[in-house]
Amino acid sequence: MKAYTKTKYGGPEILRLEEVERPSLNDDHILVKVMANSANPADWHILRGKPFFARFSFGLFKPKDKFMGADFAGTVEEAGNNVKQFKVGDRVFGENLKGGAFAEYTCALANECALMPDGGNFSEMA
Repeated sequence: MKAYTKTKYGGPEILRLEEVERPSLNDDHILVKVMANSANPADWHILRGKPFFARFSFGLFKPKDKFMGADFAGTVEEAGNNVKQFKVGDRVFGENLKGGAFAEYTCALANECALMPDGGNFSEMA
């Protein structure tokens, strides 16, 4: 799958579109085919590594995680063994604070996602 990645701090110019492995599914997670995502202020701060004190959580000299993006909307491709509230094909939205929404697929905790309301579109929900 394709995903935007980062290996250092900086502006949008440091992002690279790469071919990476699809995320693996855990028991309490859902695998979502991302149809839309959005960039929020937290994404911007994490990308730049500013304010500096944020680096104590995200990596002091370089980012701990190379994947970007928290907010997404898409369809469930797979559900973990402990997930009861979603099934394959459900339209969902949510956030993944560990990043990964700027990719074709993201794996997110089921309790950080919700079903999209009828009539909602992916762009609005992301």
